[in-house]
Amino acid sequence: MNFNITNKMDLKKLISFIYLLLIISGFSNLSFGQTTFLSATSGRWSDGTTWVGGATPGASDDAIITEGTTVSLLGSNETIRNLTINAAGVLNGENKIMTINGKLIVNGIYTSKNAAAKDLEFNGDSI
Repeated sequence: MNFNITNKMDLKKLISFIYLLLIISGFSNLSFGQTTFLSATSGRWSDGTTWVGGATPGASDDAIITEGTTVSLLGSNETIRNLTINAAGVLNGENKIMTINGKLIVNGIYTSKNAAAKDLEFNGDSI
């Protein structure tokens, strides 16, 4: 866009254009309360060091267990919106319950120590 700032009207157009760009760029970064977490290393689900960024996923978030990492449910039951286990990624359910309220995609491995395999609660729309 070409601006020739010779009068107040052109300056107003420039300011309006910059303001519009700032608004658009701000909306592109909004997550509306949900975040996607990627496993950075093997470890406990509830340990921030397991996840990129150092925080743990919550009930309204998405989680991706990446290739070469094993994430274990130790300590407490967990709830997530969407869960993806990438190829060569592992979710070790131990004896805790993982509740998924969205989509579950398993390209890797889901293990369970629960003899009845009742540690996955799926309330979502697709597997």
